[in-house]
Amino acid sequence: MIKRLLAITTIAIAAMILASCDTTPEAAPDAPTRGIWDESTFVSAYFGLRFDLASGWTAMSDGNIASMFRHQDGNYEQIPQGSQVTPDMYEKLETLGIIDLSASGGMGTRGVTLRIGRFSDDEADMTALQFLENMVEEMSLPDTTEVVIHEDTMRIGAQDWYFASFVYDFRNEVAYNWYFVNVDGRFMRSIIVSHFGDGNLDETLELFRPY
Repeated sequence: MIKRLLAITTIAIAAMILASCDTTPEAAPDAPTRGIWDESTFVSAYFGLRFDLASGWTAMSDGNIASMFRHQDGNYEQIPQGSQVTPDMYEKLETLGIIDLSASGGMGTRGVTLRIGRFSDDEADMTALQFLENMVEEMSLPDTTEVVIHEDTMRIGAQDWYFASFVYDFRNEVAYNWYFVNVDGRFMRSIIVSHFGDGNLDETLELFRPY
């Protein structure tokens, strides 16, 4: 049960950071490409990283991810792994984003989600740090939530990421979330790490390696 709650919570949280959208498709250079699985390692040139699916970890299939979204909004269709985002896919990218990877481990108490989104026209010049600040302002958070926006970047894989951390109570558990954001022109890469009852981020980050 906790494992499913973690998957739902992590994906729902991922949706929050892609709420702003523009619905007019347009061509763009260097569109992002989804990662692929190489046995038990997820490889993404676009994110500049590899994610090792450690013992006890499981990854959600594209079909399961799509099913969860269909349950929420009735209309979600995942872009196949390895596929490049094309102009006709932009509306989906802006409204829901693309989940590139969703995995959980630690008896279902830890989760990782990689997601690709696209800024709206109004946010075209926004930096990653500005986006995190706006996201925190717009989120409805319990009064007891501890939020820190870190002005220094953290290296994950082959790229530097701005991030915010959240600590809050969720169903009698202490929940920890870290949102890592990296901006690539009009596109945004995000890594969401979620833990229940365990604030040791380093152990999860050790599963990432440079591309």
